[in-house]
Amino acid sequence: MCPRHTAPAPMTTHDNTSENLEIEQLAALFARARNGAFATLVLTGLVVLLLWGRVDAGALILWGVACGILEAVRIGLARKFREHVQSPGETIRWMYAALLPAAATGLLWGLPAIYLARVDSDWAMMTVFALPVAMMALAGVSYALNRTVHAVHILLVGAPSVVILLTRADADVQLAGVALAGLAMMSLYSGQLTAQRVRENLALRHATTELQARLRVIHDHIGSTTGVDRLVSFQSSHDPLTGLINRREFEKRLEAMLATPAGSGRRHAICYLDLDHLDMVNDTCGHRAGDAVLRQVAARLQTMVRGTDVLARMGGDQFTALLTDCNMDNARTVAESLREAVRQLRFPWEDHVFEVSTSVGIAAIDAGTSHFSDALSAAHAACLVAREDGGDRVRIFQSADLEHGHHHHLVRWMQKVREAVESSRFQLLVQDIVPINTRESHEHHGELLVRMLGEHGELVAPHTFLSAAERYNLMPAVDRWVIQRTFHALENHADALSSLDLCAINLSGQSLSDPGLLDYITDLLNSASIRAERLCFEITETVVVDNFESARAFIAALKRRGCRFALDDFGSGMSSYSYLKNLPVDYIKIDGSFVRGMLEDPIDRAVVESINQIGHELGMKTIAEFVESEEILRALAEVGVDYAQGTAIGEPRAVD
Repeated sequence: MCPRHTAPAPMTTHDNTSENLEIEQLAALFARARNGAFATLVLTGLVVLLLWGRVDAGALILWGVACGILEAVRIGLARKFREHVQSPGETIRWMYAALLPAAATGLLWGLPAIYLARVDSDWAMMTVFALPVAMMALAGVSYALNRTVHAVHILLVGAPSVVILLTRADADVQLAGVALAGLAMMSLYSGQLTAQRVRENLALRHATTELQARLRVIHDHIGSTTGVDRLVSFQSSHDPLTGLINRREFEKRLEAMLATPAGSGRRHAICYLDLDHLDMVNDTCGHRAGDAVLRQVAARLQTMVRGTDVLARMGGDQFTALLTDCNMDNARTVAESLREAVRQLRFPWEDHVFEVSTSVGIAAIDAGTSHFSDALSAAHAACLVAREDGGDRVRIFQSADLEHGHHHHLVRWMQKVREAVESSRFQLLVQDIVPINTRESHEHHGELLVRMLGEHGELVAPHTFLSAAERYNLMPAVDRWVIQRTFHALENHADALSSLDLCAINLSGQSLSDPGLLDYITDLLNSASIRAERLCFEITETVVVDNFESARAFIAALKRRGCRFALDDFGSGMSSYSYLKNLPVDYIKIDGSFVRGMLEDPIDRAVVESINQIGHELGMKTIAEFVESEEILRALAEVGVDYAQGTAIGEPRAVD
């Protein structure tokens, strides 16, 4: 049975940061209360001198002694609080220890006003007005660090005088009462702002201390290959954009759950979510706007699931939620709440306000689930059917969905990709890669990119057709088209490539496993008039790890011809530095997720620094991807990265 998700527990583990802030705020309160107590003792002496001979001496002495004892208690409490070690569980007790003296002080300082109300003279009314004003000023010193304590003190000090002045027949005295009430309200508001400012400063100090500690750990690890491996390995299990776990980690947890002993009777559910209109946001305002949408959606989804559930970003605009101990009826209820929560979000960006919806597919995990991929594929298939039916809806998996949904979707795109390959319906683009420090290098590189053209000549987003090309082993044909067109453009001195010293071509894992690819490239080099030194082949880190020996042999063979190689998306996969010593690559391309976040997240910056440092130690040049602003470019220059690529350098442009 899946509990109701309307009041979810936080996804993160509980920490005591808020309690520690309460303790520190109380410590500051008691410290200032001690100083305020000394000032109040001085004010008490002045009041006694001013009223001596005007009021009953016995009552005045009794009042003065009571004030002195109370201030001594406040000083003693401040010393006791400072000398004892507090824990989060004691904050309530110490709050009352601060609140009671504040209330007692307010009552004591309200008594003179009540006593003087019986005296019919101007000096008495002036005193009734002046005493609470003086105490309100002191309250800013003594109590303003805690809203409750400060409010109680101001109320008890000021209320008697305000009532007395407002009930007098004299209009001027009544006006003084109104003014005193206004001063009390201003004092309350000022106290609220002070308490908030102090808490924010304490929170900032906490964050700074934690950040310094994290940076010290990073600094300790930065010289250790093992430490850097652990750091990047942690980053590789989480999505840097949203902070959620990524597909790799989600599948690992899902597999571990299915590995629990059978017969436990536990039932779970997977919700697969696909945002319906994110492409419109990206096309209208760029990927920064799309990233902002993804972050907000992720934050909203986190509030809708329990701490025992698992929420992940699967890549692109897709998320999954693993609902533990949840039957299908309750899973559908949760899925509907997730869908509705996304639909109600609004995303303002510059002069646009976007709305997105999500299609949700649900699949069960029970005793009949043989492998985690079966459940994940089922949920994805149901999600595809929901999207093809119009989107913004929830669908529970049915066996026909595998045929109608996922398979139908991929087969349809497989046919389109095959037709595009046969009719050469692709477009070749290039994006500049420039040296950051022009005093050290003047080499101008460019990465060749491929876009598929639709039946009417429109550009098709890469992720739309690449998944089908990978599923049905069409990537070698696509890669060969890119290689052939690059050779053709270089031989014909295409304007877009004429100024480039190096042209980088991406190779997929399927192409690297193609035994005929090396001969294909070698034949082109033999027959073409271009220099091999102008070619650089990019292979992703994950592909290299999966095919290390074949990758090393492939690289060595083409490097003998003069070609260069780059390790792409480094940091996004296994991120082991150990194999780099035996991999003869010339460039390391730092994964863009770290580059894009290095201004806001010191961990991302530390990863960039560590990859750059290791690369230089191994004699390799480093290239930063996703450089989207001048600020990031300056930060990369400080780190010492060699090359930059991204929208801040230049958008991809057509080669043909």
